[in-house]
Order: sequence, then C-alpha cells, then structure tokens
Amino acid sequence: MSTAFDLIVIGGGIHGLCTAIRAGEAGRRVVLVERDRVGSGASKGWFRILHGGLRYLQTLDVARLRESVRARRWFIRGFPDQIHRQSFLMPLYNRGLKRPDVFRAAFLAETLLAAGRNRGVRDGLHFDTGQVLTADAVVARYPGVDRAGLRGGALWNEATVPDDTALVTALVARALRAGVILHEGWQAEDLITTQGAVRGLCTRQRNSGAQQQFDAPCVINQAGAWAGALADKLGGEAFPGHVALAFNLLFDLPAPSRDGLALMPPAGQGDMLYLYPDGGRCFAGTRYVPLDAHPGDHAPAPDARQIADFLDMLNAAAPGLGARPEHVCGVTHGLLPVRVQGGVDLLKSDLIIDHGRAGGPGGFFSVRSIKYTTAPVLAARVLARAGLTRARAPETGRPIGGAKVSPP
Repeated sequence: MSTAFDLIVIGGGIHGLCTAIRAGEAGRRVVLVERDRVGSGASKGWFRILHGGLRYLQTLDVARLRESVRARRWFIRGFPDQIHRQSFLMPLYNRGLKRPDVFRAAFLAETLLAAGRNRGVRDGLHFDTGQVLTADAVVARYPGVDRAGLRGGALWNEATVPDDTALVTALVARALRAGVILHEGWQAEDLITTQGAVRGLCTRQRNSGAQQQFDAPCVINQAGAWAGALADKLGGEAFPGHVALAFNLLFDLPAPSRDGLALMPPAGQGDMLYLYPDGGRCFAGTRYVPLDAHPGDHAPAPDARQIADFLDMLNAAAPGLGARPEHVCGVTHGLLPVRVQGGVDLLKSDLIIDHGRAGGPGGFFSVRSIKYTTAPVLAARVLARAGLTRARAPETGRPIGGAKVSPP
C-alpha cells in the first residue's frame, strides 16, 4: 500500500467520512485513520433524522436552514435507498412561537428560502410545503393528544434513516470507490513536520502496537469529542472539549401516531421531544445529560436513573404512551459539544481551526462539528479552508481531474 497521500483525515465518524469522500471525489489521495470502527461514537448514537432546518426559522437563521437543506439533499441524492420520508406533527397550544399563524408564516418562508430542496431528488422523497391543521384534524391523527387548549397542529416531513448501519456501509462503499484508504483500529500518535509544516502522521495499531507512517502535507483532525485533546497531543492549539451525554430510547411499543410527534416536555425540562414509528416500535429522543468532566476514551452509557427520568418526561409529554423500563429495547448514545462543561447548552456553530495560523504546524486543521445532517456541507468548507478543493480550468470553469463531485 502506498503511504504517500494528499490528505490524512483522523476520525471515521460521519464528519470525517464525508470529508474523506468529498476529497477523494475531488481527485485527492486520501487515507482515513479511525481508532475504532468507522461510524462508531456519536455517529452511531444519533437520532437518525436528517433535519431540513425548519427549526432554525424560529431564530431567523436563514444560513443554517439553507445549509441543512443542501446537506439533506446530498444524502438523499446519494443514498435514496437508505432514507425514508416521515411526516411529523406538532400540536399547537398558542404558547410562545408554537402557534398556527407563526407556522403558516414559517412554512411559507421555508418554501421561498429552500426552493431547490427537491432538485435531483427521486420521486417519493420530495419534500413539500408543510401544513397547519385544525384541532380536530390533529385529534384524528393523534388520538392521545392533550386536547386542553389545543389550537391546531403543524405537519411537515423529515428524512429519517431506518438503518444507520446500512447508511454507513453505503458511505464506506462510496469512499472506497473514490479511492479513499480506510485505516480502522489505528491511533494517531505524532505529527511529522519539517520546518514547521506537516509532512505526515505516525499511527499505532491499538491491538498489536504495530506502527505505520503516512506521508501527506495536510492532516485534518475530526475526532469528534476527542478532537481538542488530540489537537493538543499533536502539537496544535488546544481548544475546549466540553461535552454532554446525549441518548435516545427505542421502545418495544407501537408509536402513538403514524406521524412522528414533536412534543413539548414538562415546563423547565428542556427542548422539544421527538417520537416516531420505527418498524412497529417507537423511537424517542433526545435527552441531554450534563457531565462534570470529559469522560475519557469512551462515552458513558446512560444509567437506569437517567433512563427512568427520560421515561417520566416522555410519558408526561405524550399522554397514553405508557413507556416503562421493561419496554426499552435499545439505547443509542454519544457525546455532543456544549458551551460549558457541566451544562447541556449545545454549541450552535461548527469550529474549524487552522493550527498553522495559530503558531502550530502548517497544514494541520482541527474541526469541532455539531450536526450529523450538515456533515457534507461542513466537509466542503473544511476542504476549502485547507486549500484542497478541486482546481478549475480558467477557460471553461470545469473541474480538472478526478471523479465528478456530487454537489450538495
């Protein structure tokens, strides 16, 4: 195997994988180094919804809405067999922004701001304008809804991923077709530098202790919750690695509605809760648990008390759900970046650090990413920052060399 590359990506979660794919499809020689298995960690513990960004209209964050739409389209166009269109229903009680008039305006704005959301998407996976329903229509779709003060409901569609393992398998296949070399079970140990610039990376196999060196002028650290500590270890600028535990529950119970549900938790207990049907069962998320310190090499699983507390929240938000500990048949979990250790206020934007500009090795970059859905769009930004986007012929404007890159 050749050890000379254009780019080394550290971290095989969804963000590192998308960066490797997009670089490979741009004609770059790429090796991806992952200490465990590709698609493990937080990327294994997600809630399996590729959000279209409707939520960002409540803060008028048009940029994040459009970014989410582009990224969702990239997934749907590239992996349509792994994606399902799921309707979601939010009962509205005239509380805050959760009002029928507000959602009518939001759906109209989404239609105008995300006009290209179905471009190149096959039939059956198109996303149409959401609707505002009457209170009676909400009751018909969700008989267990709390009817006291009910003013109507918002109905829209999201993209869900029934089998996240199948999606990762398809992503890996695409990476291999793009020429990416996957190096699983290997730990990044040391940067190799010459005159302050990256020349490569030394790695160590976790099981045997064997070592391997890869030569490349660029290394991108996308190790998720461990990116900050790894940056410090490799000689770059250290940055906060504050994290919280996030987890979701799969119940061996039928979902309360054929629609997914977006429900308000009891007062003062966090953001919206989501439940949706999952093959005759019900998938519910997401609960965030503060951590006093970074847990080390692996994300802790939620304990029985934390699961019981989440069940109480879900049962209060969804009358008639009746979920008990014995109904829990699956738990997914991972670490997500937060603003302050010991809190659950998630970061609102991605962070890309050029360590060379901060006095560290030139060609070394670290990324702190926040959202599964937007991984392909963030990958394009990271590669542009690293100067690895594909050159274009000035006379035609067409890309030079390499396989065609599927735009988001």
